[in-house]
Amino acid sequence: MDTKFNLKEIEKTFVKYGKENLNQGIVISIKDEGLIFNIGGKIDAFIPKDEVENFSSMKIGDRFSVVTMGKKNEDGLVLASQKKAAKIELENQNARNIKLGESFSCVISDVKDSGALVGKLGDYQIIIPEDEICSYRQVNPKSYLQKKIEAIATSINTEEKRIIASIKILDDRTRAANEEVFWRTNFVNKIVDGTVKRFVPYGAFVDVGGVSCLLHISNISSKKINSASDVLELGKTYKFRILKFDRENKRVSLGYKQLNNN
Repeated sequence: MDTKFNLKEIEKTFVKYGKENLNQGIVISIKDEGLIFNIGGKIDAFIPKDEVENFSSMKIGDRFSVVTMGKKNEDGLVLASQKKAAKIELENQNARNIKLGESFSCVISDVKDSGALVGKLGDYQIIIPEDEICSYRQVNPKSYLQKKIEAIATSINTEEKRIIASIKILDDRTRAANEEVFWRTNFVNKIVDGTVKRFVPYGAFVDVGGVSCLLHISNISSKKINSASDVLELGKTYKFRILKFDRENKRVSLGYKQLNNN
């Protein structure tokens, strides 16, 4: 046997079965530690037992999809995974079912130089342009990396398997709904829970039910303070009293010292 020739052929075949390629094949042997799986190339693949769904029910001749993992085992067989293939196929099905204007979720895996967010659903690429991330504040696109987001599909190209989407449309709808509930259910003197979101020289802005409310420094403490941060912590939730409630102009003033002896 010409070993040099065979190694060269193996390497040629391996290139075809790089990382995360989806391939159809057939079980040709069952071992205690996994399956030998033919994917139609010069060499066979090996699927470790823990990468097989229902390993105990597998039979020689079973056909299904696998994902090649871009490396080989000690016997020179390309490693593959049935579980990852099943996940990709499910995501592909979910992506095909997405309609324009519908919401869906995905994990952001990359950020383009343009600031656009990039994710994947199976073989589908999800792209969220930077100006479709947020409408009411500046954000750092890289802060979304590896985070699961929910967005609305604004353009779908099934041939190229690409979906353009918007986070801000869905976010704006949610904020509008939250604001409507806020203005219908609150009133002067009501005690509310609010989260300190931002300090300013004249006090702080507090999130109450998705609505930004002003907490003036004069309403934080009965004692003299130089900053809201002398009494409150950023990101922490406290109870406040609504002092002013102007629905027409969308302005709310809160009081903290009115509920606390400080």
